[in-house]
Amino acid sequence: MKVLFISYYAPPLGLSGVLRVTKFCKYLPEFGIEPVILTTLPIAYYYYDYELLSEIRNIKIYRAESLDPARLAFLFLGKNIPPSIIHAPQSKIFFPDAKIGFLPFAYQLGKKIIQKEKISSIFATSPPYTNLLIGVLLKRHFSLPLISDFRDPYPLGYQEPPGLYKRFISQLLQNIVKNSDAITVVQERINSLLGIKGQLLANGYDLKEEKSFCLPSPVRRSNPNNLLYIGNFFENETEFRQILSGLRGLEVRLDVCGAGREEFLAKIKSSPELAKNFNYLEILPHQVVMEMMLRSAFLLYIAKPKQEAGIKLYEYLGAKRPIIYLGPEDTEAAKIIKETDSGIILKRGEDIKKALEEVSRREFKFQGVEKYSFRQKAFELSIIIRKLISQ
Repeated sequence: MKVLFISYYAPPLGLSGVLRVTKFCKYLPEFGIEPVILTTLPIAYYYYDYELLSEIRNIKIYRAESLDPARLAFLFLGKNIPPSIIHAPQSKIFFPDAKIGFLPFAYQLGKKIIQKEKISSIFATSPPYTNLLIGVLLKRHFSLPLISDFRDPYPLGYQEPPGLYKRFISQLLQNIVKNSDAITVVQERINSLLGIKGQLLANGYDLKEEKSFCLPSPVRRSNPNNLLYIGNFFENETEFRQILSGLRGLEVRLDVCGAGREEFLAKIKSSPELAKNFNYLEILPHQVVMEMMLRSAFLLYIAKPKQEAGIKLYEYLGAKRPIIYLGPEDTEAAKIIKETDSGIILKRGEDIKKALEEVSRREFKFQGVEKYSFRQKAFELSIIIRKLISQ
């Protein structure tokens, strides 16, 4: 039983947008599903993680040409470009997103793959929305079951499209939903934002060191002065300033691994009071990041505007290290942390000292976090796929 995964973002590209498809394809064969990936030829990007590619070395990957800006940049400028270019608002020029130049090539290659590999169903994940359009076209041509997967609600993540553009996106969304045999969403808020009824298929964690979770001595006792933040922080500069202000006078190091504005980082490093507790590690390979989680005393998770629960939260759960969550209490992230007893909720970054004192005193249970493993999520996806194919 073969499933075609349509994903513009795939290894060797790195970071969170690539993990979902990578981990699904890694574990689905355990449940009798053989994934086949349709992605693009090399593009200009700001981080590559070849270890992720090695995790799916037994999976067939087909790469189509594209005329999108990232592909053209690779051809004429080289493979590395700064994050600011990736995050530029290109939606004002392209519809539905900047990857539309991938569609004609992926559609033609997709038809050949389906015939050659005898594909039974299609899984298209967004963003970009272009992936969903390719899925709809292939579904119509071959009458195959289509699963449309929403990691984010809009082409630019949680950034709501402006005015007339939003109207066109809504019309396109209606067409995608109409032609999909199943809809999956990473969090319930996507359903409410888009007015759809997708099945919750959350992100997860995948750590090679899972056996070490049973070690009796928590890492925080041997390394009490380390607070780790992983992920991009373009939208959380204010919270970072608050936390660093709250850390003044403490012998606590805030380790940060991810991408952010160079101007912001320069300001932090130029301030002796803030820089003392700040250790910027840039972007590191995913497996290195996982090992850092396991060795860290505490993990910092900061809510992003309108995003209920990012993929890093689930990886934090898998590491079973106390989480300090800075953000509103009515989010999906806060709910998960409370239900699993995996950390505390912090309303103000300036109160980080009190939060550190509390997590140092408490023992957390991490109840039921195993259900958030990517192996379990792949099993849940396999059930959806089998149900569609059997209809």
